[in-house]
Amino acid sequence: MNLSRYGHDDVQTPPAWYLFRLTYHLPQELLDKLEKTEARLAQTELDLGSEQNVRRTLQAEIADVTRTMQGQLEESKAKEEALVQNQAKRPFVMVLIDADADGFLVCLLSALCPTQSRV
Repeated sequence: MNLSRYGHDDVQTPPAWYLFRLTYHLPQELLDKLEKTEARLAQTELDLGSEQNVRRTLQAEIADVTRTMQGQLEESKAKEEALVQNQAKRPFVMVLIDADADGFLVCLLSALCPTQSRV
C-alpha cells in the first residue's frame, strides 16, 4: 500500500506480521486481559463482602460487650450504694481503754451506741 497519495511520502506500508498482530493477536490479548481483570474484580468484590461481614460481626460483638459492661457497672454502682447506706445505718462502738491508778481497766463507750452501757 502506497500512502504517498495521502500526503505521507515517508510512510511505508507496515509488514504483514504487524497487520496480522493488529487484526488477531492484539484483540485476543485485550480480551484475555479483560477476562483476567473481570476475574480479579469478582474476587475483590467477594473479599470486600467478606470483610464487611466480619466488620459487622465485630461491631455487633463490641456492642454486646459494651451493653454487658454497662449493665455490670450499673449493678456494681447499685451494690456500692446499698453497702454505703447499710453501713451508715449500722451502729458502731468506739472504746477507749485506759488503766487508772488502782490498776482497773476503764472502758468508755461512745455516745454513738446508746444501747451499750459503761463497763
